[in-house]
Amino acid sequence: MAKAKGKKKGKSPEKGKELSPELAQFLSAGNTDADEGEETGADESTTATDSKKKKGKGKGKGSKRSKGSKGKKGKKKKKKAKEESTPTETKPQYTQKDIDDYLRAKEKKKRKQREMRLVEKMQSMISLVRSNDPRWTTWTLAPLYKFLRIANVEVATIFLRKFEAKEDKKLAWAEEDDDEDLRRQTLPLDKRRSSRVISTRYSTHKKPVEDVSGSGSRTSIFSGVESGRVEKASVSRLSHVSKTHVPGGGGGGPKTVDGYQLIVVNDVVPNHSPDMFYFVKLRPVMVDRDNFFEDVLFGNIPGGYLTSLHSLMSYVLTPMFYQNGVLPESIANDFYASTNSFMSSITETHNRLLCQTVLYVPKEALSAPIDIVSKDKEICSRLEAAMVHWIRQIQEVVSNQTMSDSEDWSGPLDEIAFWQTRNEDLAGLAAQLKSTPVRTVRQIMTIIKSPFITSFNAIASEILGAEAEAISNLHYLNVLVEPCTKLHNSKVAEIPDQLQNILWLIRVIWLNSPFYNSRDRLNSLLRKVSSEIISHCIKEIDVDQVFNGHIATSEELINQCVDCLKLWKTKYFEAQKMHNMNSYMSWLLEYDYIMSHVDVFLHRLKDLLEICVCQRLYARRVAGYQEPLPRYPGVKGPEITRVMKKVQKLLDRNLKDMYTAQDLILNVRNTQWHDYMVMFRNAIRDIETMIQNVLFLAFDSVENIEQGIQLMEVFYVFVFYDRSIIVRAYDKLIMKFYKIFEDEISSVRSLFNEDVIPLPAGQPRLAERGMRALELQKRKRLQEMRETVQNVVTDYNSIISSLSVEERQLFRERIKVLDRKVY
Repeated sequence: MAKAKGKKKGKSPEKGKELSPELAQFLSAGNTDADEGEETGADESTTATDSKKKKGKGKGKGSKRSKGSKGKKGKKKKKKAKEESTPTETKPQYTQKDIDDYLRAKEKKKRKQREMRLVEKMQSMISLVRSNDPRWTTWTLAPLYKFLRIANVEVATIFLRKFEAKEDKKLAWAEEDDDEDLRRQTLPLDKRRSSRVISTRYSTHKKPVEDVSGSGSRTSIFSGVESGRVEKASVSRLSHVSKTHVPGGGGGGPKTVDGYQLIVVNDVVPNHSPDMFYFVKLRPVMVDRDNFFEDVLFGNIPGGYLTSLHSLMSYVLTPMFYQNGVLPESIANDFYASTNSFMSSITETHNRLLCQTVLYVPKEALSAPIDIVSKDKEICSRLEAAMVHWIRQIQEVVSNQTMSDSEDWSGPLDEIAFWQTRNEDLAGLAAQLKSTPVRTVRQIMTIIKSPFITSFNAIASEILGAEAEAISNLHYLNVLVEPCTKLHNSKVAEIPDQLQNILWLIRVIWLNSPFYNSRDRLNSLLRKVSSEIISHCIKEIDVDQVFNGHIATSEELINQCVDCLKLWKTKYFEAQKMHNMNSYMSWLLEYDYIMSHVDVFLHRLKDLLEICVCQRLYARRVAGYQEPLPRYPGVKGPEITRVMKKVQKLLDRNLKDMYTAQDLILNVRNTQWHDYMVMFRNAIRDIETMIQNVLFLAFDSVENIEQGIQLMEVFYVFVFYDRSIIVRAYDKLIMKFYKIFEDEISSVRSLFNEDVIPLPAGQPRLAERGMRALELQKRKRLQEMRETVQNVVTDYNSIISSLSVEERQLFRERIKVLDRKVY
């Protein structure tokens, strides 16, 4: 009975309300396990009693009882045992809060399922348009759920964005210097000084040894601490790269497929995607499957915004509004006038991107016969506005006879393409003037005697002349197609052999073309040839290689480009000279206009060569590595080494500043590079002044010819590269060196001229003088050695006295060894 009462109609124990079968099943789910456990316990108890009965039957005779001996007590005991064996059922006690929580959880689950199905439907709409395109499969669904759940989020756009991995360009030697500084900062204070002595910075890197493995690959082998630091630097760079975005990899950002990322945002952002899908709410509401088609506007914008807007206005909205009775008469005239103006502008802009000129004809011009339309003043005024727009369009096309000066390096092939496009545009414009819609508008304007029809007819007649000119220019320019295509596909080393032929072909066009023989057009064509050569130089010169110390290869490429540009100028002057000698026409071309970019670019290349030379001299970089400083002779050798290391640091600091403006170096239209170069030259002047001072300081301790020759040999490299400040100092030191040499000669001469005691007969004539000269020479050398030892001891004592107690304790073993050697 208790079991039946617990299941009766699924009533709530407290309120007595009827529950749904699912809710009742959920609420009673926790009870069924307890019931099953009690039932299994009852079964076990019954099986236990049965086994006891069987055991009782197997006992002796004394255990048997007669049937009649069982009385009422036995029956009552059996009945009592049966009642105890039946499981008792307890009613589940649920509160109203439990029921409400359950209902809320169930409703939330259903809502999530509905949202998931709706998002899948939204994805399927896009997949219908872009099927079998893997780029539209890497979804970020959070913005779509946000669009459905939040009423104030009224838009969701999906588009493709081209992924461009931007490399953080850094100087390799600067990274390794930063790694070394960071390593030193992590050391304790007592070990930082010793680390400076033991470790070698990048400035002391030795030349890598090329080890050719069995596979033919070359690997750089370093020794000692240097290899450990190089390995550490490479690991740090790899760790930096691993933190950047990996195309197609995991992470929270959008994945990359075929160089594109699928972007889903709750906003309308500018992008250059070939397609964009949008979902827009008509009012701020939460969206579900019931109101999706009522409150959401969705669609696709293919081929760019302007193309889609032009197509939508031309084929959907404009025909819809031009139907009779759609708009009230009070606003129809103003609306049609504004629509015609807008459609004229958007048609012009859309087709201008396609290098075409299209005349927009209002729909109302063809909506009725000519005699009826000509009597409607409103329509005629709108057609007159359209004709004024046509006149402006045709005037722009006819007057636009030159390419616009764009930021890109346009070459002679671009000039040929311009005239080919112009020819096609004028031919299409002439065909439009013969078309039925344009002729209909011209007839209407003639009937109403519009003042603009005369201007239109005059400007339309100029199209034929402009088309004939374009055909003639294209005919003569076609002779440049083959050589200019070869020039476009050549490298800088192959360009010099082609310049003479191109110059003579341009002269042929000048002397034979009836329209292309003007000064402006020829100057523009030759300027484009100059731009083509400069663009090839820009492609081949790697500024990163210059700043990273690859001096030899960079200097070779830069000198190659300089020679090519100088040869182009030489060929130009030769062609001018030959023309003046053999032609009756004067030379019309302007050197300043044609070669202005060439001269500026040559100055930029010389700046790069100066940077290469400064790295070779002051940073001692050659082919991506840094040569160690030489051993400077004399007592002042350590002082010279210290100054030269400081020079290297100053140059590296200035090179880091210059590297931030590397994009400006080869951009001749940007003048900011000049300011950076002025600062760099000022820094180099300070560096050369430091070297001049240390050179004078080193030469003060020179006392014989051998030391002078060694010192001048070390610093001769600065004279070889003609560094003006150091050359002047070098010349002064040469005079001082000659003075020392003269003193040596005069001392020897005076020695041989002194009176000496004559030797016995049989001895050489000047033997006594020779013996005395040798003794004096030995004595002089001993004096120099004594002075050198005194200087060493003095410097050693000053160094030891400047050490602190901790430093003496740290280097006590080394100091003991040095004390024994010095004293």
